[in-house]
Amino acid sequence: RYTYVPYIGLSFIAAYFFRFFSERVNRTYLFIAATMYILFLAISTWNQSLVWRDNISLWSHAIANDPGLKQAYHNRGIAFVEKGDKKAALADYNKTIALDSLYEMAYYHRARLFKEWGDTIAALSDLNRTLMLKPDFNEAYNLRANIYAESGLAKEALTDYNKAIILKPDNPEYYLNRGLLQLNKGVYNEAITDFTQAISLKPAYDEAFNNRGMAKSYLSDFEGAVADYSKAISINPSLAIAYNNRAVVYAVKKKYDDAEKDFMKYLTFFPDDARTYLNIGLVKIEKGDNLGACSYFEQALAKGDEKAKFLIFTHCQKSSK
Repeated sequence: RYTYVPYIGLSFIAAYFFRFFSERVNRTYLFIAATMYILFLAISTWNQSLVWRDNISLWSHAIANDPGLKQAYHNRGIAFVEKGDKKAALADYNKTIALDSLYEMAYYHRARLFKEWGDTIAALSDLNRTLMLKPDFNEAYNLRANIYAESGLAKEALTDYNKAIILKPDNPEYYLNRGLLQLNKGVYNEAITDFTQAISLKPAYDEAFNNRGMAKSYLSDFEGAVADYSKAISINPSLAIAYNNRAVVYAVKKKYDDAEKDFMKYLTFFPDDARTYLNIGLVKIEKGDNLGACSYFEQALAKGDEKAKFLIFTHCQKSSK
């Protein structure tokens, strides 16, 4: 497929020789030869189309022709991941590394698999190897930072996020990730700065608006928080967590009708979430609807929230009399 344009010139040459020979050779023989050649090309094209059916068949064909072709194993591994066959991908990444122990991208992609499978030690080992071979690989720093953050190693995570941002300062995901780290550390103003930067690079970044809303709510900027949650929802109406977060702020601001509406919306995404049933019950208590509240407390208890027992004892014994 990469030779289509160069073949335009060859087509003119072929046409020229066809005309040249047609004036000197019996045309019947010439057309028979041309027909056979076209038939040969058609059969070859059909056979080749089987090879080009998808990336897996393409790279498998390349491996069959050259079993030592490391790039083919690596690229087939990526194709297997896209197809969902991650065990086959791991085997291909392992083979790539066996053929070339300095192939940094094979370590990186294998690390992504290990992270997904929860093998933190193996993932970090591969990422350390990746960065030793390619010290300016921003994606590897970001991935390693994510692992550090999930493992509670905030200092190490921050160092790697900073390196990723230095190497690729126009990537909004890196600011989002560093902002989440700051949010979890309780450094809310720094988190807001990072989320704002992410939004400046990607104005329709629903996750950044939602997380900036959380940081603002922790700083008691409830109006700002609601504005950010609402923006996140306008960008992505399926962002369930934004409805829940906005409902909490509405409840704090005693806007109970709005809070109940958002909690109910959240339930459409997670109908078995016991805590949300409990929250709706609490909102109904504030609205003076004890009977309705008790119904939701009962559902919360049925779905496993033990805190509902106390609320049922406190608010529902009297209402049942």
